[in-house]
Amino acid sequence: MPSRAQLKSWYNLQTLAVNSKSLHMKDLFDEDPSRAEHFSMQMPHIFLDYSKNRIDESIFIELMNLTDEIDLASWREKMFSGSALTRPKIVRCFIPP
Repeated sequence: MPSRAQLKSWYNLQTLAVNSKSLHMKDLFDEDPSRAEHFSMQMPHIFLDYSKNRIDESIFIELMNLTDEIDLASWREKMFSGSALTRPKIVRCFIPP
């Protein structure tokens, strides 16, 4: 897997993060009264609410692009199936005679 610095979506997110520093939560909720519905999701036993973060549609789309670019779905499947997620490190040591 390439390092995150090599990922197009990571670069785009860094640019969007710089631009989002000027966003104010009050303005975001004023611009989109249904923001809480757009940036939240309910699943059994869990509620995720992204609406109270400096996120807009372009950032959300780029986050989804990042999940595709790193193939998050296959990593999630490996994790829940019990597969090894990391390669074991082989450490060679030299013990002098």
